Amino acid sequence: APANAQMLGTKTQNCVNGVATFNDLSFTLAGGPYALTVASAGLTSLTTNNFNVVGGSSSSLTIIRQPSNVVAGAVMAPSVDIQLFDQFGNASVNDNTSVVGVSLHPQTNPANAQLMGTTTATAQAGVCHFANLIMQTAGQSYQLDATLGVTAPVTSAGFNVLPGAVDAGHCSATVPDGIAGQLTPIVITARDVYGNARVS
Repeated sequence: APANAQMLGTKTQNCVNGVATFNDLSFTLAGGPYALTVASAGLTSLTTNNFNVVGGSSSSLTIIRQPSNVVAGAVMAPSVDIQLFDQFGNASVNDNTSVVGVSLHPQTNPANAQLMGTTTATAQAGVCHFANLIMQTAGQSYQLDATLGVTAPVTSAGFNVLPGAVDAGHCSATVPDGIAGQLTPIVITARDVYGNARVS
C-alpha cells in the first residue's frame, strides 16, 4: 500500500467460535491493489486477496478546465469541466448522480449579465461537463461560481466576453445641431446584435 494510505476502524477483534469479524474497516486513499495481513499470537500470519478502493461520496469540487474568452452569443469552447472529490480528496470516479451548478460570480458581474445555456450538469464518472454556456453581455474579467449542494462555491479564473460582429440594425449615430459653414462632428457607434459596442 502507498505510504500515505490509512486504514480506519477497529483493527483487533476477539474470536467467537473461531471467527474474528472486522465490520468497520475503511480506507482513506483510493487505489490498489491492496491486501491485508492478518496475524494472531501463536498462529501463522496470512495475507488476504487483493482488492481495490475507489473514491467515496462527493463532497468537494475543483474546476479542472477553466472558462475561456468567448464572443457574445457564442457557445463557450472548450467546455468548462469540474472534477468531484470525496472527503479524503479521492476523485469520485463512481459518481454518476451528483449535480453541480454554475453561475456568474456576483463580485465580477457589475452589469448584471446573464449566464445562459445549461447551467447544471450531472456527474459522469465524477466529472461534470458544461458544454453550452453562453453569454450575451460583453465585459472583462467575469468569473463563474461552481456549487455542489450546500458546499461553499468554488470560483473560476477570469474570462472576457467580446462583442460580436457589427449589426447594422443596432448601430447608432449622434448628430448635434450644426452651424452653417462649420464642421459638425457625427458620432457613430457600431454595435453587435446584442447591443454591445464595438471598440477598436
